[in-house]
Order: sequence, then C-alpha cells, then structure tokens
Amino acid sequence: MATDKRHRYEELKKQVAYHNERYHVHDRPEITDYEYDQLFNELLQLEKENPKWVTLDSPSHRVGGEVLAGFTKARHRHPMLSLANSYDPDDIRAFDERVKKFLNVPESPEYFCELKFDGLAMELIYENGFLI
Repeated sequence: MATDKRHRYEELKKQVAYHNERYHVHDRPEITDYEYDQLFNELLQLEKENPKWVTLDSPSHRVGGEVLAGFTKARHRHPMLSLANSYDPDDIRAFDERVKKFLNVPESPEYFCELKFDGLAMELIYENGFLI
C-alpha cells in the first residue's frame, strides 16, 4: 500500500511538472485547469501525509515557468485580489468576506468579472474616460 502511494506520488510529480511546462512555457495546455488542479491537489495531499517524501524538485515548490519575451513587469496601483482555484460557492463567499475585511467596509463592493487570462495580470487605467 505504501509503495503504491509512493509510486503515485512520483508519477504525480512527473505529470504536474509536464503540465506546468505545457501551460507556462509553451502556452499549450493539454488538460483543463480543473483537471490540473485535481492532480496538483492530490500531490499536495500526498505531501501533507508523507512530508519525508517531499524534495526540492517537487512542483509544489516551484512557481510557473519562464517568462515569455515581450512581457515586462509593472507594479499595480491597487492589489489585484483573486479567487484562486474556486469550485464552490462557499469559496466565493469567503473571498467576499476577505475583500470586505481588507477594505474595512460592512457591505459587499460591486464586482466586475471577466474571463480569466491565465498567466497574465493586467490593470487598465482610465482617467476622465481615457485609457492611460
């Protein structure tokens, strides 16, 4: 049983690393975000249950991949908060509570949502109706 879990852990490390590269470096994912999240969460659970197995090459200890040429970093004027990986309405309610606490307001703010652009965060700034 333990060797089966260990084998599964090693296989998950390979799968997650492979899908990270397909997604972050090549911009050619082969599985959905949900499928990836399921693999990654299984990896995290096995690491939590078996901390001695964890090595520095684990995908849980790495972030993204290479930054593609042509993108420059910029500092946002205000924090851009995220739902992270949310598949449950309770996650969204918890996000709203964190936002209210951060803003120190009793009522929920008005939210504006758009499709997610993975791997890229951008802030468009308009002043007096003009994009600056």
